[in-house]
Amino acid sequence: MAQYYLGICYERGWGVERDLAKAAEMYSLASQRGHAGAECSLASLYARGLGGLPRDRKLALQLYESSVQGGNEEAEVEVRRLRQLLDEEAKEAELENEELASSGWLAILIFVYRFIS
Repeated sequence: MAQYYLGICYERGWGVERDLAKAAEMYSLASQRGHAGAECSLASLYARGLGGLPRDRKLALQLYESSVQGGNEEAEVEVRRLRQLLDEEAKEAELENEELASSGWLAILIFVYRFIS
């Protein structure tokens, strides 16, 4: 698909000025038509928060998974890497919540919330 290849040109600055926002736009158009390579490239931009896109690792994971289903074997590595990263982040958040709860701050925050509500 032309949009996918145009996205690559914008992402890498091949023959055009490098513009990650335009690359994201082209990848998005191509991915809406089911282009597995475009889904993978768009996922990469979402995973890093580039091209004017918010950093959204969950959406990136969905795009990588769709890319794998579309036959893109390269995306399989990214799926495993991103799942591991998301699992680690979830574990860290859980530990932080446990630490907060054990320190009594959670009870204080709940009390303050109820008081001001």
